[in-house]
Amino acid sequence: MVGTGVSAAHGILIKGGAQLQKASEIHTILFDKTGTLTNGRPVISDVQMVGTDVDVNVNVNVGADGGTGEQHSEADILWRLGCLERNSEHPLAEAVVNYAKQHCPDRAWVDPTDFVATTGQGVTGKIAGVRISLGNRTFLKAQNVPITAATETALVDLERQGKTAVIAELAGTAVAVLGISDEIKPDAAAALRYLQQKLHVEVWIVTGDNRRTATAVAKQLDISMDYVIAEALPAGKLQKVKELQNEGKVVAMIGDGINDSPALAQADLGISVGRGADIAAEAADIVLMKGNVSDVCVAIDVSKVIFRRIRLNLFWSMVYNCCGIPVAAGVFYAQTEVRLRPEVAAIAMAFSSISVVLSSLALKLYRPPEVVKKTPKQQTV
Repeated sequence: MVGTGVSAAHGILIKGGAQLQKASEIHTILFDKTGTLTNGRPVISDVQMVGTDVDVNVNVNVGADGGTGEQHSEADILWRLGCLERNSEHPLAEAVVNYAKQHCPDRAWVDPTDFVATTGQGVTGKIAGVRISLGNRTFLKAQNVPITAATETALVDLERQGKTAVIAELAGTAVAVLGISDEIKPDAAAALRYLQQKLHVEVWIVTGDNRRTATAVAKQLDISMDYVIAEALPAGKLQKVKELQNEGKVVAMIGDGINDSPALAQADLGISVGRGADIAAEAADIVLMKGNVSDVCVAIDVSKVIFRRIRLNLFWSMVYNCCGIPVAAGVFYAQTEVRLRPEVAAIAMAFSSISVVLSSLALKLYRPPEVVKKTPKQQTV
């Protein structure tokens, strides 16, 4: 009880004693990237038109009300993408909608028809009668959309910068490539390093991004590509957790989205970022309310401290009672003529309980590890 209270004081909600024990036994941690290692506030950083010569003007000349009147243009494509994504809760969809609103402030928004979302890949639907899609390579190929040399070049260029690159398709042709950036959290690299070097935990990154993007992110976080799973769908994350568990490892999964829920539920310990989806928090055993990556280190460290204190209390109680009870019962009276009076024995028994309670309350003096080194300006005077 004291331990979970101490954890809560540091913004870490642990749902029970069993989960606290598992946290102290963790061997391996899998991190989702978006929203967990990154800020979870993706923005459109690049828009590269790759299909401006597409002969679909007759079909896509639509005005704000869905009627004809506007030339096929970047603004028109952005408006269509904004309409397509406006009802989605995915962070990347929010980035697309916000960017579209900035560049098409005077357009009226309409709901898509024939809308289909494929988890971890993309979405498609019709806006004003014309099909439009947004997704990764796999999704566009499944839609039988050819990936031109110009499109592939734009994708590779953005992915090498560590950005998520997606393709916009209009009427069967790739017309634009969007680069979506999401800054890595300031404490992410230091937290992963602390987990590996101080807590001796094996760290993995699982992401739905292309391998080039994953490689760029891994370099920033100083994680070997041997421990990075790219283009991971929800089923792939789940399978990786099972694979590590079959190796006899105690596995924790950290994520914040609906896509992470199956892996969070399967892992020995599911950890959710507080700002994430409600279903992720429901499936998790621990919730990090502040959303800091360094709080993962604190959660594991405090759990180890708590269980060291539990073992100490058990050892002290066992030794105290093994020595005190025989004396109180007069076992050694024949040899020593020493025994405890009933009232003294009662006080001694109460002292045993009080000492354990005081030892537990000492956990309130816990101080979290300094995962991120403070700069001189951050040091308190």
